Amino acid sequence: MIVYEIRVANATKADLDLLDVAVSGAIEELGGPPDGLMVHVVRPEGDGFVIIEVWRDEDTMRRFNDAVLVPRLAEQGLVITGEQTSAVWSFARP
Repeated sequence: MIVYEIRVANATKADLDLLDVAVSGAIEELGGPPDGLMVHVVRPEGDGFVIIEVWRDEDTMRRFNDAVLVPRLAEQGLVITGEQTSAVWSFARP
């Protein structure tokens, strides 16, 4: 299990909302969310935002990002300024 963080600078909440619509449309075309995605949250940071996700494995995350997320970011002119992948030792849902 991994946690993946991707930072986007020079982006507003409106930019995120447009990205969300584009990604949601792509997910619908794929027949639903990817099996390996467990949690997805976005928080503001500086002049942009950070996408934080928990995935069952890195390969599934990379395939989804390469096919869906990264192209949608590029289409909107949003720039990735950093990313980080870390192992998860414990994960609990209420």
